Amino acid sequence: MSLIHSTPYQPEGKGKCERWFRTVRENFLPQLSSKDFQSFDVLNLALHSWIDGYYHLTIHSSTEQAPLERFVRCLTTPRYAPQKMEEMFRNRQLRKVTRDRIVSLNGQAYETPPGTAGKTLELRFECATPTLIEAFDGNKSLGFIKRVEIHSNAKVRRLKRGEMDIEMTETKSTRTTGKVPF
Repeated sequence: MSLIHSTPYQPEGKGKCERWFRTVRENFLPQLSSKDFQSFDVLNLALHSWIDGYYHLTIHSSTEQAPLERFVRCLTTPRYAPQKMEEMFRNRQLRKVTRDRIVSLNGQAYETPPGTAGKTLELRFECATPTLIEAFDGNKSLGFIKRVEIHSNAKVRRLKRGEMDIEMTETKSTRTTGKVPF
């Protein structure tokens, strides 16, 4: 579709549009009853059914074709749709990651991958599935992030600064020597 500006007060430049309004005034408006003017929804429904049932199927005198037939005959796809079109129309939100790798979106907390603390990530998600969120650092996908289970996460033992995780040390030394360190 192209926008073509015409000179004001020169109806010849707007012939197609003027002819369309004349056809609507002559063929569509006389068919309406007072019930059709009750609401815009009823009027729109009547207009669409008239267009589909009469206008698109009536042969025009100048083209000697029905508008729908002419449109379909000249229909070509100049380019094909991208492979991952759904991804192009996802919602995007920027969120700053906290020190414990948590971001908040729509009142929910989500855990981000390691190494993202303090960064600002772009979160992309579809309206239909707002819990399926993919995190991006610039143009690089970091994968889908998981919702934080608040009750499970509250029971995890936190380490204080400088404290070493004994379980982790035990499992490392057990694997290498086969003996428990004590």
